[in-house]
Amino acid sequence: MRKRGRIIFMIIIVIGAITAGFLINKNRAQGLMVKTTKVIKRDLTTTVFTTGRIKPALEDEIVSRTSGIIDQILVKRGDRVEEGQLLAVIDRDNLEYKLEIAKAKYEAAEAEFQMAKRDLEEKKGDALRELEKAELEYEQVISEYEINKELFEKGAISKKDLEVSESNLKMQEIRLNKAQSEVNKLEDTGFYEELIKSKQAALEQCLAELKEVEMEVERRYIKASIEGIVLDVLVEEGTMVQPGTPLFSLGNIDTLEIKGEVNEFDVIKLKPGQRVKITGDGFSNKEYLGVLEEIAPAAITRIIGQSSRTTVEIIVEITSPDSSIRPGFSANMEIITKEKKDIPVLPLECVKNRDGKSYVFLVREDGTVEEREVGTGISNDLYIEIVDGLSEGDIVVANPGENLKSGQKVIVNDKP
Repeated sequence: MRKRGRIIFMIIIVIGAITAGFLINKNRAQGLMVKTTKVIKRDLTTTVFTTGRIKPALEDEIVSRTSGIIDQILVKRGDRVEEGQLLAVIDRDNLEYKLEIAKAKYEAAEAEFQMAKRDLEEKKGDALRELEKAELEYEQVISEYEINKELFEKGAISKKDLEVSESNLKMQEIRLNKAQSEVNKLEDTGFYEELIKSKQAALEQCLAELKEVEMEVERRYIKASIEGIVLDVLVEEGTMVQPGTPLFSLGNIDTLEIKGEVNEFDVIKLKPGQRVKITGDGFSNKEYLGVLEEIAPAAITRIIGQSSRTTVEIIVEITSPDSSIRPGFSANMEIITKEKKDIPVLPLECVKNRDGKSYVFLVREDGTVEEREVGTGISNDLYIEIVDGLSEGDIVVANPGENLKSGQKVIVNDKP
């Protein structure tokens, strides 16, 4: 009985093997079942994807330039302000009184300086007029002396009259020399020059003190540095501040930009002026357009755990902003690096790479496949450009397996 069972078991195994062999040979004869796709023409773009955060293209943080207590805050978050507009006032203590004292001291020093200059000019004018008068009278006296001398020699006047004429001449010479000496003194001596310099120095010192008090007063009036929106008010009335304390954040939201980073391997694909598609969770399903404005000249390396990541900072200007897009929103950016119109393409999985070359399996009319080398161009996540080796409409195997060989017969099964 046991022997009979063994014989039956062996017969079943043989029949199974024969059947399996038959089915395998039949499939081989009919061909390997594959899915196919055609070479089509379409537009193709390549992109670099990254994320970033929206910010005003022009923004500024207003900080305190002095110490004191915030006395008044004149704006609130969201207010539109003009450049130079008053935002807040820091208490001025006794600065207004100090300013009046400084102005009075400056005005007094200015008066003394001008008086000293006028006094010198008046003295010079008086001395020059006296010299001119002395010169004129000297000419008259010397002329009279020459006439009297000639008359004396002719016996027309006495010796006493001549001596009187000589005495007058000597006295006039003394007066002339004195007048000339006074002019020389005023022109040559450093006394008045030093006096003027000292008055000028005192004036300049008072002016410097006045400017310092004015600047300190001005520092207590906090003004907008740019035209825009108050993004944030960082202090409250009564807050004690020091030089450098942040007070307000301002930004001009008429022009918005996105600050982001790209992987160091993608930077070579980028150049300023490239178009950017912008989306985000806060944009109400809208897509905005932008342009790549700036690529940082240096990379940034960050240590993350046991590894590091190197990126390059970029800035994208949003060219079509509206009220739905706000500073602080996160944004997704697709930077269009290359774009071609109406070119032959295949799905990326149709093309296999080996030894630096690209290949596809072309389905021939006789039902067999031919492994064909193709030239490729740009690609994205879905499609790759076919530069040569195939024509529009050619049918190739989609995602060919490793067991597919050139010349092998295939059965096309393109049902979903």
